Amino acid sequence: MKADCVFVGNQPGSFNALFPVIREIRSRRILFQCFVADHGQETLRQENIPFRIVDGSYDEKTILRVLQDAGPKALISGSSLRDSRLGNIEGRFIAAARSLGIFTISILDFWSNYRIRYSSDSRETLDCLPNVICVADESMKEGLVDEGFPESSIQITGNPYLERLWDIKENTLDKAGPLHLRSKLGFSQNDFVVSFLSQPIALDHGAEKWGYDENMVMRDLIEALNRSSLPHPIKLVVKRHPRENSGSWKEATPGGRAVLSDFTGANVYELLAASDLIVGMTSMLLVEAHLLDLNCVSYQPHETKGLKLPYGINILKRPSDLQNLLNSKTFEAQNRNYFLGPEKRNASVRAICQLIENQLSRRHRS
Repeated sequence: MKADCVFVGNQPGSFNALFPVIREIRSRRILFQCFVADHGQETLRQENIPFRIVDGSYDEKTILRVLQDAGPKALISGSSLRDSRLGNIEGRFIAAARSLGIFTISILDFWSNYRIRYSSDSRETLDCLPNVICVADESMKEGLVDEGFPESSIQITGNPYLERLWDIKENTLDKAGPLHLRSKLGFSQNDFVVSFLSQPIALDHGAEKWGYDENMVMRDLIEALNRSSLPHPIKLVVKRHPRENSGSWKEATPGGRAVLSDFTGANVYELLAASDLIVGMTSMLLVEAHLLDLNCVSYQPHETKGLKLPYGINILKRPSDLQNLLNSKTFEAQNRNYFLGPEKRNASVRAICQLIENQLSRRHRS
């Protein structure tokens, strides 16, 4: 089937940034095709959006063939990390599209691992660069330029995925209120609820790259909770990353005061709003919690390694920092509703769709 544009996404963050644009392109009656891996299939089914599944059979020749068959004028990709099953599948689509003269746009979904996202292998040679990289903010642009990306290819559009926070805050959190949500999730009024936002750091990098992984952070958090002066009882709820094994925490036996459970509910934002404190590392969900004015910190236990995070998220580097925070009980969120102002609603989706339509109109004129 012929298409004006092609979308390709692999990992959760990549697809999440693409999906609002896919939905908007459909509403504008532009012909498109979607190529996704495991994540995103159910969302596309629910929206009755056709898609093709990319798997290990998608080598360079296969990608060239499907692009030649579709004949798109633009390719829009996510920016997943290379994985063991598909490698850098989005990067291979970008490279193939550019070899065919197809205009390429990539939406960068997080503030880290820039070069590896646009390289075909560990040499990080940036051999999968698109024509345009859409970034969330000025700090992301500066990070790319510092790592050798051409400034001319970078456009600040915002992240389409983050703009959903407006509706989440307005329709879910503000209407229900934290006390109702705590009751709904089975927490008592006296419980001190801590949500831990896990990530597959051990799987993706091992502890060597950043000096820690999710298992080390979990152990430090449990120890800090058990030693803290917080009131009883303490409920520690783990929200696993979509790529983490469902049994990741079954052998965790915190003992002491912290009662551990695995979050299995349908709406993670209800859990976050019901929490007294949210502890994460460097996940997008932690960024979302911060922008929703919820009490959260990033714990990255290494003195010199780790990632900078956007929007002023508080980063703790030592176990003693975490312990002191819990004992002080001074982790009230500061108002960050400026990010959720009405002028920001769907602004990045409109900006990226304008890039796509500009390219389609150029091709039609030619």
